[in-house]
Amino acid sequence: MSKNIITITATIQKKSGITGLEKPIIARVFCKDQYAIATFSDKNFAKKLAKVESRAGKDVAYDPNLNVLVEKFKNKTAKEVAEIIGKQMKKSGGVLQ
Repeated sequence: MSKNIITITATIQKKSGITGLEKPIIARVFCKDQYAIATFSDKNFAKKLAKVESRAGKDVAYDPNLNVLVEKFKNKTAKEVAEIIGKQMKKSGGVLQ
């Protein structure tokens, strides 16, 4: 495993699904070996997404003090985590920058 950190910045706007918002949400995800740490411009979105992802069986945690979502990807490199997150973002109506 490497010590790389890959940063993904995206804009998410989808009127259906998880967001259901009229205005776009800016997301910044820091991907490193086995983890993705995400911050969002909408202060409530990280908490909502953590609940949805947890119900789906994913290994996620929400830190209310930092308002970040942390997801664990066992035995994945930073590049593999970034690819997974990129696909998830696009599926959610995101535009990667």
